[in-house]
Amino acid sequence: MGSNEHQGIVPRIVQDIFNHIYTLDANLQFQIKVSYFEIYLDKIRDLLDVSKTNLAVHEDKNRVPYVKVRLNNRSNKYE
Repeated sequence: MGSNEHQGIVPRIVQDIFNHIYTLDANLQFQIKVSYFEIYLDKIRDLLDVSKTNLAVHEDKNRVPYVKVRLNNRSNKYE
């Protein structure tokens, strides 16, 4: 991944999340869900599941846009 100063936004965010969790009570449990999309030429593609292409954008009751996907990839550790 290179040096820390050359890391991209995703590795930096993940590291920050886990650094914060490590400062909290050891008896707490966390479940972290992520999605990672590419928007290109008005098409949305799930980069964690390449079979999902041309996904639709929805709006919640507050008019906040979101992409509905089912997160089922689980990992028990971060490296």
